[in-house]
Amino acid sequence: MSARVFKLDNGLRVAVEPDHAAPLVAVSITYRVGSLDEEPGRAGFAHLFEHLMFQGTKNLPPNEISRLVETYGGVDNAYTMKTNTTYHEVVPSGALEAVLWAEADRMRGLVISPRELEIEKRVVLEEMRQSYSNQPYRRATDVVMGELAFTRWEAAHATIGEEADLRAATLSDVRRFYDRHYAPNNAVLALVGDLTFAQAQRLVRRHFGPIKRRPRPRGPDLSEPRLTGERRRRVSDPMAKNPLLVAGWHAPKRGGADYWSLITLAAILGGGEDSPLHAELVKSSRLALSASAHMPYWSSHYNSRGTELIGVFVTLRVDADLRAALAALDKVVERFRAKGPTDEELARAKVQLERAWLEGQQSLADRAQTLSSYAALVGDPARFARDFARLLTVDRTDVRRAAKRWLGARGRAVLEVAPGEPVAAAAALAAEPPPPEEPRGPGAPPPPPGPVRSARLPSLVRFELSNGLRVLLVRDARLPLVEARLALPAGRAHEAAGEDALSPACEELLLKGCEGQDAAAVARAFTGLGWAVGTASEAEWLKVSGSGLARNFGAFCGQLARVMNTAAYPEDEVAIWRENAVEELAMRRVQPSFLAEERLRAELFGAHPYGRGAADEAAIGAVSPERLRAYHGARLKAAGGFLVLVGDLRADEARGLLGRSLSSWPAGAAPACLPPLPDHGKARTVLVPRPGSAQASLVVAHTSSLTPCDPDYLAFIVANHALGGTANSRLFENLRTRRGYTYGAYSSLEVYGRGTVWSAGADVRPDAVQAALNEIRAESERLRAEPVAADVIASSKRHLAGLFLMRLASLDRVASYLAAVAETGRDPAEVMAGYQERLAAVTPESAQAAARSRLDPERFVSVVVGDEGVLRPILGF
Repeated sequence: MSARVFKLDNGLRVAVEPDHAAPLVAVSITYRVGSLDEEPGRAGFAHLFEHLMFQGTKNLPPNEISRLVETYGGVDNAYTMKTNTTYHEVVPSGALEAVLWAEADRMRGLVISPRELEIEKRVVLEEMRQSYSNQPYRRATDVVMGELAFTRWEAAHATIGEEADLRAATLSDVRRFYDRHYAPNNAVLALVGDLTFAQAQRLVRRHFGPIKRRPRPRGPDLSEPRLTGERRRRVSDPMAKNPLLVAGWHAPKRGGADYWSLITLAAILGGGEDSPLHAELVKSSRLALSASAHMPYWSSHYNSRGTELIGVFVTLRVDADLRAALAALDKVVERFRAKGPTDEELARAKVQLERAWLEGQQSLADRAQTLSSYAALVGDPARFARDFARLLTVDRTDVRRAAKRWLGARGRAVLEVAPGEPVAAAAALAAEPPPPEEPRGPGAPPPPPGPVRSARLPSLVRFELSNGLRVLLVRDARLPLVEARLALPAGRAHEAAGEDALSPACEELLLKGCEGQDAAAVARAFTGLGWAVGTASEAEWLKVSGSGLARNFGAFCGQLARVMNTAAYPEDEVAIWRENAVEELAMRRVQPSFLAEERLRAELFGAHPYGRGAADEAAIGAVSPERLRAYHGARLKAAGGFLVLVGDLRADEARGLLGRSLSSWPAGAAPACLPPLPDHGKARTVLVPRPGSAQASLVVAHTSSLTPCDPDYLAFIVANHALGGTANSRLFENLRTRRGYTYGAYSSLEVYGRGTVWSAGADVRPDAVQAALNEIRAESERLRAEPVAADVIASSKRHLAGLFLMRLASLDRVASYLAAVAETGRDPAEVMAGYQERLAAVTPESAQAAARSRLDPERFVSVVVGDEGVLRPILGF
C-alpha cells in the first residue's frame, strides 16, 4: 500500500491511494463498532444498524443511497463483523463527490422511522433464518462455538444476534446506538482509484468537515482467561447429514508474538490436498470427507482488541467414530508441537500466503476495504507492508513454538455436531402489516456527477497452439500474478450413452495423480510454485482455473501439461471418490438451493442433455479408473477448448512456454452440437418437500431461444436489470423493501449454448410464499405491459456500463469475463469494443419489446422448497 493519510479537525482519518488504471474510485468507510461493542439484551444491534444505515436522511429517502450509487454506474454494500462495520462503494470517478456527500449525510443525520425499523427487523430475521436456521452447521459453528470458546459475553455471542433482542429493539434503542458509535472520530474513510490526493482533501473537507465530533464510547473489557481444560459440547443439527468436528484454541490478538506463526501453521495444517490434516483424516484413516484449518476463526485479520481463535473443521463420514477422528487430529497437531513443519511444508505455505496476499490487492474495492479496516483497527497503513514482510520471515522454530504454546490438548474447545431428526416447522402465521410510511419533505440534491473518462480496453492477443488449443492473452503487469482459465467442451451435457457421471468424476479426480505423481505430489507441485488450481464441471464445459505467481508460470505450464497428458485416475483415489461422492450428494440434498435447481432442471429440460443433474448413487458406483481414462482420452482434448491468460506475461514468452508444454497435448475432435431446447409446457408450481425448513425457497423460471448473439439480447438484459437485476430493482423493492418477505429477491439470465434460462428467486417466510409468487408474476406482466420509465432505463444502462468498467479493473475479473464471452462462441475483443455503443442504443421501447418477446409468464415453472405440511395449504395443493 502506498496510501497517504490526513485527519480532519473532527477526528475523521482519511487514507488515499491514487490508481489511474481504470476510471473508477472505491470508497470504504469503517466505523469502529461491531458485535464486540454490543451489550447484553442488544445482541445483533451492530448488524441491524448496518441495515438501517441505508434507510435515508432528511435529504435522502429510504434506500436512496443505493439508488444514487447505481444510477451513477456503481455498486455498494456493507458488512458487520465482531470488530467493525464497513460501508463501501465503487463508482465511476466522476461520481465520487456524490458518494462522499451521501456518506457524510448519513453520518451526520440518519433518519429512522417506525416503518423502516420494523421492515428491517423482519429482513434481518429472514437473513437469520436463511443463513443460520435453514443451513446445516452454521448455528453450531458460529453461535455455539463462540459460547463454548469464550467466557465474556461480548466475545461469545454471534454477530447475527438473537431473535428476541432484535424483535425488542425500539427507536430509542437504535438512535442511542447511532449517537454513540456513528461519529467522524470513530471512523476511517479510504479512497482508492482514479483521484488525486489534493482532490480527496478538498472533497472530504467540504462534505465531512462540518460534522461534529462526539465522545467516543469506551470499549468493553475483552480480557479472556486462558483455556486450561477441554471444553466440549455435543449438539444436534436437524439440517445436517454428516457429523462435524470443530476444535478451537485461543490465539493471540493481532500484533502478538505468535500471531503470524499461527497463520502460517493454519496454512500448513489444512491448506488442501497436500496438507497433513487431509492426508491423515481423509486419505489414511478414511474418517472424513474434508478437513481444514482457519486462523483467525472468524476471518478478520484486523482484530487487535481481544483474544483470537484458531480452528479446525472436519466434516466426517456418516459412520465415522468421533473419538477416532479427534485422536487423528491430535496426532497431526502433536507432530507440529514436537517437531514443527518440514522445510518443504513451510516453503509451500509461505508461497501460498504470498499469492493470497497479492490476490487481495487485485480489486479497488478490496484495497479500499482493507485500507479503511486496517487503519481503523490496527493503525498506520504503512505497517501493512511490514506485516506482509513479517509473515514471510516466519521460520520453523516460530511455528513449532506457537503450536506448542497455543495448541495444547488440554486448552481447547471441542464441538461435535451430530445429524438430528428434522423438526416439524411451526404453522405459518401471517405477520402484522408494518406501520404506514411517513412522508419526508424534499431535501438538498446530491452534487451532479462529473465527466467519466473512457476506459482503456484490454489489448487482446490471440494465437493457436499446434494442437488447435486457442489462447487469448492480456498482458497486465500491475501485480506479479497470472490468472489462467482453461475451458474444454466436456461437461455433463456432452456425456454419451454409458458415460453417466464421468464428467463430474473427471472434474474431481483430474488432479489426483498423473505419471510419476500421486495426488499429494500433484498438489505439492502446484502449491510449491505459488499457484492455486481448481476444477469445475458445468453443463457444457469442464474447466481448470489457476492463479499464481508470474515468475513460476513456465513451471505451472509444465505441470498442467503433465496432468492433461498423463492423468492416472488411480484406483485408490477413485475408490475414495466413490465413497465420499455418495455422502456428499446426500449432504447437498439438504440444501434448498440444490433441491430447487435439481427439480427445476428436470422440469425445464426433461430428457435433453441439459437436464442431467447430479449423478445418482448407481452412476457414481459404476465409475472406474478404466472408464475415466477412456473418457479423458476421448473428451479432454485441445480441440474446441481455449485458454485465457491475464497478468504479468508477455505474448512471446507465453507462446514459447505453452509451445514447449501444452502443444504435446493431443488435439482430438470437438463434440457434436447439442439438440435444440425442448418445450417445457405451460405454467405450473411444483413443491419439493424439505421437512423442518424454516423458510420457503422459491425459484420461477422458463427457457428461451435467446442467445447473446441475438440483436435484442442486450435490450432484454436492460429490461431484466430493471425487473430484478439489483437491490434497487422492482422485485427487491416489492418483496424486501415494501413487504419484508425476504432478505433478497433477484432475477437473472443463465446462458447455454442452445439458449437461455430466465429465472427469479427468493427465500421467504413460509406464510408469504404464495404472495411472493404472485408478486413475481405481477411484476413480470407489468414489465411486458407497461413501458419502463426513461429514467429507469437510463439508470439501468449507466449501472451496466459501470459494471462493464469493473469487469476490466482486475486480473481475475478480466480473465473470467473473457472466458465467459469465449464460451458463447463470440470474439471477446469484438464484444468489448462494441459493448458501450450497443448498450447506449437500448431504448425504453426496445427494452419493453424484448420483454414482451422473451418473457412469458404463461410458461413460468415455479419450484418451491420447504416444509410440505406448512406449505401445502398455503399453495392450495
